[in-house]
Amino acid sequence: MNNNGQGHAVEDRIREEMRHIGNHIADGIEKAGGGYGFALFVFERRPGGSVNYVADLHMRHLVELMKEFIERTERDLDRPPPPRR
Repeated sequence: MNNNGQGHAVEDRIREEMRHIGNHIADGIEKAGGGYGFALFVFERRPGGSVNYVADLHMRHLVELMKEFIERTERDLDRPPPPRR
């Protein structure tokens, strides 16, 4: 599992909790049959704050996935939300 970030380092207690949560997510996915990945981002709520993540894939692949997600999401921004059931 990767645990990297940008900006200022997140406090050790937050970083350790992220690892714990990441392991829990990975175990849950595996128990549910696998076939999925995950990424958890934790950021400071201030301008220029740090952004850290824990994920089950290499940073290069995570960046590619994020670009695809942003591209799809930006296309859908102007669409009305689906009706509620």
